[in-house]
Amino acid sequence: MSLTYSIQKTDMAGQVTEIHPSIRFRVTEQFALLCFMVLLALQSNVVVAVTDPTELSEIQAAFLAEKFAPLLIFHPDEQFFPSSPLFSLPESSSRLSGQSPDPENVLELLGTPEARREQYLSLTLPDKARLATVYYRVVRSPKQSDRSIVIEYWFYYVWNTYSSRPGLFPFWFDGSHPNDMEHVRVVLGPDAVGGPGSIGIQGTHFRLASMVISAHEGMAPSNRYDFSSDQDHEGKTRVMVELGSHAAGTDIDGDGIFTPGKDGESGYKILWGIRDKGLTWSRYNPAYMDTRNDDRAMLFCHGGLDSYGDGGGQDACPRGSFTYRLLHVDELHEQFDQLDLSHQEYEQAFETKVGWLKRMFGKSNGDYEKLVLPPTSDPDRKTKADDNFSATERGVKLGITTLIWNPGVFLGGRYSFLHGSKFPDLMLEAEGVLTTEGKFYFSTAVLASYPIDAITKVFGGVGLVTEPAESGEPQWDLIGGLEFRVGGVRVSATGRTMGPITESALDFRLYYFF
Repeated sequence: MSLTYSIQKTDMAGQVTEIHPSIRFRVTEQFALLCFMVLLALQSNVVVAVTDPTELSEIQAAFLAEKFAPLLIFHPDEQFFPSSPLFSLPESSSRLSGQSPDPENVLELLGTPEARREQYLSLTLPDKARLATVYYRVVRSPKQSDRSIVIEYWFYYVWNTYSSRPGLFPFWFDGSHPNDMEHVRVVLGPDAVGGPGSIGIQGTHFRLASMVISAHEGMAPSNRYDFSSDQDHEGKTRVMVELGSHAAGTDIDGDGIFTPGKDGESGYKILWGIRDKGLTWSRYNPAYMDTRNDDRAMLFCHGGLDSYGDGGGQDACPRGSFTYRLLHVDELHEQFDQLDLSHQEYEQAFETKVGWLKRMFGKSNGDYEKLVLPPTSDPDRKTKADDNFSATERGVKLGITTLIWNPGVFLGGRYSFLHGSKFPDLMLEAEGVLTTEGKFYFSTAVLASYPIDAITKVFGGVGLVTEPAESGEPQWDLIGGLEFRVGGVRVSATGRTMGPITESALDFRLYYFF
């Protein structure tokens, strides 16, 4: 089996000239070609042309992943760094070798989440650095009108250790759990000019357009930095990692602290940034994090093609940094497939026993399906790089309410229109309420909401309550209230104008939102 490539370079006039004739390589010799391509990347405006006009080749994907691999900046007290979920298995199985462990003892080798945590903590920092691994995937944007290329970097951590405090409440939530999967997405946009710093793929020039970095996805929007069209970004992008929880954000100006605007935004009203101290107010304060300077940081870097050993290719990395290896996501999925374990056995190996009630209130059991492996490749999957932000408020509500004088259960839905401006968000709600007396009511509301912190918001608006079994007039209410969430559970306290149906000015609710 062989593949044919031609390597080309653009001159200052934008003309493409061939600098080497087409050469035929065997698949086993592709690594040598990749090394050659990285050397060419030191020059500006390299174009790698392949015969397939639509799909990126494996070599192109590896080349882009190598070029844009970020410099990871960790807090000096951090104990967990990116690694393989299978780090506890023998080396022959942690990398693809064509062999898998004996299925009779693979579960024993994997151990429990707690045992792997203690095993990892017992390692020295150099030993942890030797295990450091980041997984990548390069995809085209799923939008038909968008020609962007998205480079995904996935980071698995053995344990998440983090506590957070809601801004309005004087208590802390412990969010610690086994397994933690974080990601960075680098977006390359088409560059019609093809100026300095651009890179050519399949005859089209691209430039670094944006970076989208996960930050407690679902609770807070991603950190995002958009590069201007005339911004010539040189060197590796600096990415600071939150202590314990591993949320991350860029450090574009290199001062060791996340500064709103200079180091990114979120596109939404809440900017998470880096919050080593666990405070969740919606307005970000750089004091929420500890500065990562030369004396107060640990650096992990991918220096280049030679960094699969113990530090080669370090010319591109700061002095004193550790090296992480870069592997394709598919290699990790294949390693798991080779183990030939059932879904139940994987849950046994990677999840802890946490009751369903605690899970409803946000206590994670390690969730094997979401926190151990990156999602499989799907060309139609919409990435967070295509969204303005990742926060969402659209789903089903099931719980109890005091909307009517007699308590009742309700089932309904919420559809929110979240936007990045400073004006309140629009929130539409509708639900059916069944009271303890067996009466049924229908309630709708049009509300404006605004976040106070990452889990609390205030809202107000108008509501309509009807009693379908009766022929009376519907009741219009003015509404104002406060809601906070703990995991999937929401608690709200609402004041309403009184009327002939509700007969109550207070509406307390406890419900599950999914």
